[in-house]
Amino acid sequence: MRDCQVNLTIKNGKISIDSKDTGIQEVAFFCGVLEQSLGYIGYKNGASIEEIKTSMLDIHLGAMQDLEKQIRAEEKDGKI
Repeated sequence: MRDCQVNLTIKNGKISIDSKDTGIQEVAFFCGVLEQSLGYIGYKNGASIEEIKTSMLDIHLGAMQDLEKQIRAEEKDGKI
C-alpha cells in the first residue's frame, strides 16, 4: 500500500472530502478502519454486534446506491 492522504472536513453542516495519491486499496483500508472504530464506539455505547453489522451494511449499501446515481448523472451531463 502506498502513502496517501484523505481529509474529511465538516464546515457549516456540510461534509467535504479530498484525497491525495489514494487508490481503491487505500480507500478500502480507510473505510474498514473507520467502520471498525465507529462500530467499537457503538458497542461501548450499548449497541449489539448484530445491530452494528446491520447498520454498517445498510449505510454501505445506501452509499453505493447514491454513488451509482451520482456517477450516472455526471456521465449523462458529460462531467466525467
